Amino acid sequence: MKAWRIVFGKEVRENLRDRRTLLSSLVFGAMFGPLLFALILGIVISREADKAEQELKLPVTGGAAAPNLVAWLERHGAVIETAPDDPEQAIAERRVDLVVRIPGEYPAQWLSGEAAVVEILHDSSRRDTEQAVRRARSLLEAWGAQTGAQRLLLRGIDPAITRPVEVQLKDQSTPESRGALILAMLPYLVMLSVFIGGMYLAIDITAGERERRSLEPLLLNPVAIWQIAGGKMLATLLFALIALALTLAMFRLGMQFLPVAELGVRFNLNAPALVAMFILMIPVALLAVGLQTLTAAFSRSFREAQTYLSFLMFVPLLPSLWLAVSPVKPEAWMMAVPLFNQALLIQMTSRAEIITTGWHLAAAASTTIAALLAAAAALHFYRRPQMLEG
Repeated sequence: MKAWRIVFGKEVRENLRDRRTLLSSLVFGAMFGPLLFALILGIVISREADKAEQELKLPVTGGAAAPNLVAWLERHGAVIETAPDDPEQAIAERRVDLVVRIPGEYPAQWLSGEAAVVEILHDSSRRDTEQAVRRARSLLEAWGAQTGAQRLLLRGIDPAITRPVEVQLKDQSTPESRGALILAMLPYLVMLSVFIGGMYLAIDITAGERERRSLEPLLLNPVAIWQIAGGKMLATLLFALIALALTLAMFRLGMQFLPVAELGVRFNLNAPALVAMFILMIPVALLAVGLQTLTAAFSRSFREAQTYLSFLMFVPLLPSLWLAVSPVKPEAWMMAVPLFNQALLIQMTSRAEIITTGWHLAAAASTTIAALLAAAAALHFYRRPQMLEG
């Protein structure tokens, strides 16, 4: 029973000696990703907060036809500017964010009591102008509502009669659930760290040793094949879990510096939540190690193993991408789908939702069974004579 421990220790020591590979898998894979994510997110939040506090600049064309509207907009904080001669071209060239155009028919429509048309010219494909367009539209709609109420009062009609139903929105979201919207890619980045953390070692200890001809004397020892393969997979699992721990720690560190207080959100990345996520990801780490060892054993060369395992990185993307594009209501049967169940549970943990013990056990069991099947398949390749030939 000591053979697997000897193989485990050998692979750990050799991987620690390869500092460049260790740096790539742990630093750039596990630490750089969360910090880069936090940096980009911080820039976006700061930019949006600055835009919300800036004065609203409204280029207006045809303002002479609606002086009361222009004066009302100025009283409510808008800075009226002269619109370019060609508003469409100016928006296409990004010289202005939007243009408020008051058509020449506005005075006639206004005096006749018709709905006077006011146009907001903008480019919906430009995400950086959404807030300005939304603010301008809100001001114009407020002006229209106020004018409509005044017209009804002049005719002796209560404006409330036009609102037979008053809809009141009562937001039941929590700061944690709103913060989880920002962390939509958290499950993918966490899973990716597990796959990256063990990828290089899985390639080297199988395809790499086979090319260096150091695997053959190891397999010729009078030791059970499962102990040799098990020791190698345990070494890979160790570095995958180290990468996972570093990723979670970097997420906690990076998110502490984000200016989210004014947004009314809070990230559920405290110590208990991170420990829960780490435990949730252990079956995923087992599955990643099994799949990577199987792929490396199946490959004929070191380079071929690198190619296959690079494609394997897309596997954890699928459930996270599905949850980001098409959110679903968590149900019990979903806990039987490996990877998807852990991605769903991580998302629920980041929202500070209560998860039943049965769901935890079902998710861990289904993913662990898949991991054992992958490990058994890898062990089958280790037993084949072709393992030594490539």
